[in-house]
This record gives sequence, structure tokens and C-alpha cells, in this order.
Amino acid sequence: MTKLSIIIAVYNAVNDLEECIASIQSQTLKDIEIICVDDCSTDHSMDILKSLQVDNSGIKIFQNDKNSGAGPTRNLGMKHAMGEFICFMDPDDYYASNSCLEDLYNAAINNNVDCVGGNLLEFYNNDPSKAKDWGKGTFTENKIMDYYDYPFSIGYTRFIFRRSVIEKIGAKFPPYRRYQDPVWFVYVMTHIQKFYALAIPVYMYRKDYGTIKWTTDKADCVLKGKAENLKTFRAQNYPRHYMREQKELNNFIAMVIYKTRFDNDVIRCVKQYNAMSDDINYGPSKIVHFLKYGLFLLKLKLLKG
Repeated sequence: MTKLSIIIAVYNAVNDLEECIASIQSQTLKDIEIICVDDCSTDHSMDILKSLQVDNSGIKIFQNDKNSGAGPTRNLGMKHAMGEFICFMDPDDYYASNSCLEDLYNAAINNNVDCVGGNLLEFYNNDPSKAKDWGKGTFTENKIMDYYDYPFSIGYTRFIFRRSVIEKIGAKFPPYRRYQDPVWFVYVMTHIQKFYALAIPVYMYRKDYGTIKWTTDKADCVLKGKAENLKTFRAQNYPRHYMREQKELNNFIAMVIYKTRFDNDVIRCVKQYNAMSDDINYGPSKIVHFLKYGLFLLKLKLLKG
């Protein structure tokens, strides 16, 4: 039986795709499959995948009928997965060691759990030698944890999940162009609840790869995703998760309005969610975050001269 299916949503990833695949192929865990789903790339990503597949029958390639975004692309990957466990990787990232997947898998089997996570490292300027711990929910000891005590909705790529459980609870990524993975992760973790934490580096995240050009559609997706998570946290009684998500929402609203230079469509989008949702309201707390973010940008500009 295939032990692990690694699902990669691929879109215009020629610069880093080979390094990403190589980090999987060098893993000490055997009986794995690499499921690459191309989201109609306009570069030579498919050519690279096909050339890599020649030497590795464990690479399975699929392609969307049309460009659909990362969420539906990962859903297609899950549909074809055969592994006992599944995990996800972005094509510009790679694994922190050759044994990390084996460590995750063995921890899952030895502790009879449906989910295991390790730590995430991030690096800038394509320089992994200066990688640092992410600093969000870092695991400092090996132990069983409850998602109630882990107030985060991001970082799902450093976890593996039992595929039969994912299928049983019907976990699917929403079709959002942004913020689809935190929604999936929250849905999964509030159902699984218990997981095993490993105090080892697992995932290498390339932090500064490209700059997001915020549009109304992208802002709309993030607002939808955060509203969905807030409603889940409130319904499931996860107060610490709710407070963190609310704070991050405040920061996002301030950031996106500044980044889009007070674009009227973006502001209307925020006001629309203010009217629709009890969880997203552009009230005094949001104004405070908005002003703080503005002062931060001003200070940064002054420091740069």
C-alpha cells in the first residue's frame, strides 16, 4: 500500500519545480506517490513534469481543463490520491531533511493518530542557509496535542493527514483564489481535533517569492475565507482561534486598503462584508488597526529615507 501521497498544485513553476520534486525523491520514506496537478500553466512546467516522470514512475501528472486556482487543483489531486496519508506542497518549496516524511509517518503509526505535524522554516532571497523557524505554533516537544490548544489556521503544509478520515469528513478546498488553504485546514482540524506534534523541522517555505497585487476579487476571497473560519471557531467554541483570526482580519483590512491606495471597489467590498456578517465589521477595532498600520508604513518610509 502507498504510504503517503504528496499533492502539488502546479502553476508556472519552472524556476523551482525540479528542486521541489528532488527534495521528495530524496526522502527515506519509500512507497510514496507524487501527484502533480497542473493548473493550465503558460510556461514549461508540464514539460518539466513529463521529463521527471520518465525516471520516476511514482510521479503522477494531471491537468485541469481550465485555470481554476489552487483549491480545485488540490481537490483533483486528492481525488487521485491512493496513499494511507496525504500532504500538500507548493512547487517553490521543499522539505527540510531527507528523513522528515518518514519521521511524520512513523509518528502517525506509532501513536495511532490521524494527523502529525512538524515545524516550518522560512527563508528569504533564495538563501536557505539563513532559514529561520516560522515562529508560529512551533513545536518544542514530541506529544499528543489538541487543536483547541493550537490557535492557528495556517501552516497546513507541515502536516500529514490520514486520507480515509479526510474522505470521511468530506474535506474539500473552497474555490477561493486566496486563503483557500486555511479554510480547509480549520475544517479538517476541528473535526480531527487530536494530532501528534514533532519537534523537528519539516517544511522549507520560500517567503518572498513574488509580490501579491491585491485586487477586489482577491480581497473578497480572503474576507470570505476569514468569515468562514470565524464562524467555525465561534460555532465550535474555539475562543483563542477566534481572537487570533479576528486580529489578523483587522490587520488584513488595513493592509489591503493601504496597498490598493484606498481603492473604492476594495473599500466597498469591505463594507459589503460589514453589512453581511456579524464576524466582519468595520468597527472601532478595525479603525485602530488601520491607523496603526498607516503609522508603521510612514515610519518605514522615513527610515528608508
